[in-house]
Amino acid sequence: MKYTIKTTYPCVIKTQNEYVELDENDNLECENEDYVYVYPQNTNQIPFCVNLILQQNTKDYVFFNHSKDHFVILKQNTKIEIEQKQIFSHSSKTCKVTVGKQKIVFDGENRVITCQNENLSKTFTAEKVGNFVVVLFKNDAYAYSFEKQKVTHFHGEIQEFENGTLSIVKSFDDNVLRQKTYKVHFDEKMTFEGEMFSSSETSANLLCFDFLEAIKAKDFSFATNLLDDNLRIKKEILPQFFGEISYVLPLNVNEFILLGDKANYVSLEVKNGKISDIVLDELG
Repeated sequence: MKYTIKTTYPCVIKTQNEYVELDENDNLECENEDYVYVYPQNTNQIPFCVNLILQQNTKDYVFFNHSKDHFVILKQNTKIEIEQKQIFSHSSKTCKVTVGKQKIVFDGENRVITCQNENLSKTFTAEKVGNFVVVLFKNDAYAYSFEKQKVTHFHGEIQEFENGTLSIVKSFDDNVLRQKTYKVHFDEKMTFEGEMFSSSETSANLLCFDFLEAIKAKDFSFATNLLDDNLRIKKEILPQFFGEISYVLPLNVNEFILLGDKANYVSLEVKNGKISDIVLDELG
């Protein structure tokens, strides 16, 4: 199938055979591609993969068909402005919460914590639950601890907040449409319960990329199932082996740069639809 990729910002697009640099509002026509990689030149956006087989809209791109023409629109996230202040107290401690332009500020007894977020929804609620102030947006929640004067950020669709328990569904916008559901209970302490992953199956061309995306998402059961029996690593060992992964940057379908608590080069070998060998080298 032939696609026209239209971008709303400068970026570099990698197809099977070439890298193409595009400026704002430029087009790229591609044919017989299952997926392309996009490297935004804007430092506020991270690289991502467009799956042309699934044709599933994400926060980074949308599919649009007109007559016999097929388009992929690369879009930027909308910025918002919110300003509101509320003061909460627990025992003898206080915290002033300020939600402003793309940020939320927690002003405690002797510490000010600023959390930047370009995608905060326009509406939110804030309430005190036990030792915490919980601020809820549509796809984000922030919990401030009076005792520790620390903030925990939860990203995902807020399903419910009742009797001090927050239910969240986190969508990862990856090729297998991974979701994680879990609950957080707030009282004097914060406790987690009921974590569960769901996803579709990977495709052969994206097996290595999906494996590393699973490690990044901490979906270690999914990742373990993609390993050959002779290479089967216990899922408890995977986070120690790979470390914390923030970004997966593909060089090709088998080689990647991993950025997180350290920078690594990784090469994956595939045999009979399973990963049979992993080579990991630290960079720098």
